[in-house]
Amino acid sequence: MERRHFVGLSSLSAFQFLVQACFAQRRRDEAIMIPAAMEGFGPVIDAPNQVVELPRGFRYVVLQRGHEKMSDGHRMPDQPDGMACFVDAKGRYILMRNHEQDDEAFLEKYELRKDQFARGRVPKPRYRDKVYGGVTRLVLDPEVLASELEAGNAHSSKSVLDTRFVLVGTRLNCSGGVLDGGWVSCEESSSKGHGYAFMTRPEDTKLKPPRRIRSWGRFHREAVALDPDSGIVYMTEDRDDGCFYRFVPNNSKRPMGRGRLQALSIPGVATTNPYPEPHFDELGRWNQGVQGPKWADGTSWRVQWVDIPDPQAEDEPCRHQAARLGATSFYHGEGIVWDGSQVWFTASIAGEAGGGQIYRYRPGTSDDLLSLELEVQDRGVLSSPDNIVLAPFGDLIFAEDNYNMGPGVTNQWLRGMTRDGRIYDLARNPKVELEIHDAGAEFTGLCFSPCGRFLFVNLQRPINATLAITGPWPKVL
Repeated sequence: MERRHFVGLSSLSAFQFLVQACFAQRRRDEAIMIPAAMEGFGPVIDAPNQVVELPRGFRYVVLQRGHEKMSDGHRMPDQPDGMACFVDAKGRYILMRNHEQDDEAFLEKYELRKDQFARGRVPKPRYRDKVYGGVTRLVLDPEVLASELEAGNAHSSKSVLDTRFVLVGTRLNCSGGVLDGGWVSCEESSSKGHGYAFMTRPEDTKLKPPRRIRSWGRFHREAVALDPDSGIVYMTEDRDDGCFYRFVPNNSKRPMGRGRLQALSIPGVATTNPYPEPHFDELGRWNQGVQGPKWADGTSWRVQWVDIPDPQAEDEPCRHQAARLGATSFYHGEGIVWDGSQVWFTASIAGEAGGGQIYRYRPGTSDDLLSLELEVQDRGVLSSPDNIVLAPFGDLIFAEDNYNMGPGVTNQWLRGMTRDGRIYDLARNPKVELEIHDAGAEFTGLCFSPCGRFLFVNLQRPINATLAITGPWPKVL
């Protein structure tokens, strides 16, 4: 794997907001500070009775659990997913949190609770009735949070000042991205009337009429990342034959305005996943290829972009339109992040071993380059990277979503990748259901507090909880 350079988030506007509690906590941690050149944080310590297992010096607190009553009288929905952290004028943290839910049939299939709404139905203003996805907002006191984390692991928190719905009636709100000072929540769907991105804002103190972003088109959108200089928005699609998209605005200052939706094309490469799908056979044996990856880590291609003729997908899904025009497919595009000069994104279960691929896209004035930075071959080291965040100290942090166990897979993990491409462990969910090849609740919603002191993360069903984690992070680059 070639040596790579991550641009630290300390240069981005979000990290200009500094909360005093963060610095106090950082000073308390100085005695066990680990240098940025480390190879991980040390081993994750076995603690099967804890919600998560962490390395030495790290601590967590559970902020909220599914079905807890919220400030607006409703209950926290299950399936917390993509999330972002903001800070308001009073120095409080604002978490904007997706919930990956659908209609009643979906809730029944996955044994999710239906009684999240106080009056038994989706409240107004809503996008659609009888659809249970949406966004909730949590307001946190950072000083209380810091004190709780300093005291050690805690299964409940008094730092939550307010929590409520700000968007309801949307379908399968999976991930999203930060744009124009707000949280863009994406529907991972292409059913009629769905498949859009919606803007929510940390200033929203109650349910707001849905702010749909129509210009970006309609497809199984997973996550988005903005290039603030060009106004271009990059987007992933979580499908077997999904595309990697970008929206090029007519006005770089208006990335949600008019513009063109395009899909990436590698000339001569129809798919980046030319492998049979690994699976368990009827005898419980793992069936996967043995020929090795088609492309070596570090392989790069000069790429092109094709316009999507009908972004609203009136007659044909966007990915099918793109394929006819020569676009390249990516097997389950998931997390994405802009690091200041380039885009990183994951294809969570791609590759011969079914363990995922990590890509880097570098826009250029004459040549646009896409690199396959890593195709997972050892799923015991990294497996199915989904959500992704760029840490303040420059590493990429991945949340795993292991659809099945497979060779080397024991649990769901948070794992990091250093600037020179080394993978290390950060956190483990100890709850596993071995009898059904289930690695347990997946991690989602990775985001750091604006000061970089706290990492916020969700765990999906059956745990359904939002946590804050802190510890001896490396100093900001």
